[in-house]
Amino acid sequence: MQKLLSIIIPTYNMENYLEACLNSLLTDNMSLIEVLVINDGSKDSSYDIAHRYESKYPEVFIVIDKGNGNYGSCVNVGLKRATGKYIKVLDADDCFNTRVFEAYLNGIKEYDTDMLISDYVEVYPELETIISCDIPGNQIVDFKELCKNHKIWNLWMHNVAYKRELLLGIDYQQTEGISYTDQEWIFSPFTAVKTAVYFKLPLYRYTLGREGQTMSSAFSDKHFRDNIVCTCNMIELARHFNNVPNEIMSMLNYRLQKRCKFIYRTYMLKNGIINNKDLNVLDEKIKSSNPSLYKATGNLPMSIPLFPIKYISIWRKNHNSRWLKLNIKMYRFLH
Repeated sequence: MQKLLSIIIPTYNMENYLEACLNSLLTDNMSLIEVLVINDGSKDSSYDIAHRYESKYPEVFIVIDKGNGNYGSCVNVGLKRATGKYIKVLDADDCFNTRVFEAYLNGIKEYDTDMLISDYVEVYPELETIISCDIPGNQIVDFKELCKNHKIWNLWMHNVAYKRELLLGIDYQQTEGISYTDQEWIFSPFTAVKTAVYFKLPLYRYTLGREGQTMSSAFSDKHFRDNIVCTCNMIELARHFNNVPNEIMSMLNYRLQKRCKFIYRTYMLKNGIINNKDLNVLDEKIKSSNPSLYKATGNLPMSIPLFPIKYISIWRKNHNSRWLKLNIKMYRFLH
């Protein structure tokens, strides 16, 4: 019998978190799932932990050991081995709410749809916040119509699972060798989604504030170039989207603009970096591939109401603009 849900867990040096992650999947409905732990060349005891669960629950846990290839390579390997009707990605330093997971499995049994949407919880050391989609639930809806509701334009990978057939149909693969490719999981697959079901269940527990994770400041500064590579790849993908409904394309364009805005602001406003070859590569990619995105980013203000200048537009005309440098200096002083 086909498994209902395949869970792909990319794992690299996660010995302090992996056991809690895997424990969160131990439910009375375990027979419905397969868990693919992709050990990405870990140098700690992640290997031993994963194989212990595989030995104890061989009908559920499958461990795949491979050389280090980063996040996207783990997802790609998992997709090749997965057999479930639906596929969801779970980071090894995160987990599911086990009680909610039981309800989630019971819920998705009742539907046949392209995409499953659920809520997630941001888990800080001393605070937890439920991030809810707050859209009509427990019913199959037309995804194109759903995209008219801007509440779903900010979906994260924690929110979604896809039908495996959909991913195979578009030959979905993530970029390998870099970080931040989870953003690709919530981009190109949307072009093939026709229907979706939302469950108002805070399933995914997203850990934040942990030293060394990809969203930490130290990691971001070190690996931020990966963000640009990933964004350029997404821009290139968007060039080849055909027959995508306007409602879905509007959401994808919004997501691209949001990513580009984040990158420009991080380089120029957060770090005061104006001359950077990687940023130039991104800007040239936008200019050559997506004129509307180029125009939209050029119109972005530095900050309303104190700094309404279109700083990206000024930068494009003259990277060494004294006016731009002065405004950036004042902005950074006040922030």
